[in-house]
Amino acid sequence: MDKKANLTAREQAMNTMFGKCMENLSEQEKKDFKKSFDMLMDAAEEINKR
Repeated sequence: MDKKANLTAREQAMNTMFGKCMENLSEQEKKDFKKSFDMLMDAAEEINKR
């Protein structure tokens, strides 16, 4: 899966799981949350490779 498609799938997953929670966040809070979510997903992918 290419990086762009992967990001889209990630964003969809994030929106599905946390969309309701994120509605009331500011733009900066959304960016921070997304960065944390991406770090979590990167770690999960690394673990899956082992």
